[in-house]
Amino acid sequence: MLIDAGQDRDQAKGLLRACEAAGLTPRATINTHTHADHFGGNEYLARQTGTPIYAPPFEEAFITYPHLEPLYLFSGARPIPPLQTKWLLAKPSRVEQIIEGDTLEVEGLSFQVFPFAGHAHRQIGLGWGEVLYCADALLGTDVLAKYGLPYATDFGAQIQSVKKLQDTEFKHYLPGHGPLTDDI
Repeated sequence: MLIDAGQDRDQAKGLLRACEAAGLTPRATINTHTHADHFGGNEYLARQTGTPIYAPPFEEAFITYPHLEPLYLFSGARPIPPLQTKWLLAKPSRVEQIIEGDTLEVEGLSFQVFPFAGHAHRQIGLGWGEVLYCADALLGTDVLAKYGLPYATDFGAQIQSVKKLQDTEFKHYLPGHGPLTDDI
């Protein structure tokens, strides 16, 4: 399973090359949330591999209609050109499966689903085995050092998500941006 598709076609190509080098064939793309740097490669991956795309409810609307994000960031008016970049406006892709509940079954694998709202409206994390993919509920120290205050749609929900994250008992944590860590 691919968890998040990267920023764009180039990053998606890199994902496919990495899968090929490891002798792996993608079977699905699971999106944690709808910021373009996480779902921008969906359209390319789906076209090249035919794999279905999964996403949480509400978030799937932004994947299907990417203009919604810059629209809400610009209070519903036609977004100014700086809000119409690849960072905010990915190619649309069709979500074939809405992720609901606390478990996701895909191709015989069972993932734990964690609601980590705050950075994005309905962002999720996915646990499998000893690893929790945290999406952007957890950010690497390099990202925090570079940007300072991380983006959030709801700071209160983001704080609650961090508290939920701290209550989990995984051996490894993978932030949306940054290296695998054992210490959150």
